[in-house]
Amino acid sequence: SRDDDGVREVAMLAIFAPYVLAAAAAIAAVIIRQRDLASTTQVRIILGSAGAVAVLWTGLLLVLSRSDL
Repeated sequence: SRDDDGVREVAMLAIFAPYVLAAAAAIAAVIIRQRDLASTTQVRIILGSAGAVAVLWTGLLLVLSRSDL
């Protein structure tokens, strides 16, 4: 039904979001390395935070996939 498609789309976005974020962080890391910006604290905080969010979100999805919810 139409409602199931909406739920499925949201679920797919939730599952793939950390990987899209990780890919964006990898692209940003390449650009940062080329422009020699890696020494700035702000860049390190942004990339570290993006990586932490990706890891935590993946962990949450794993926990939820193994639960009875």
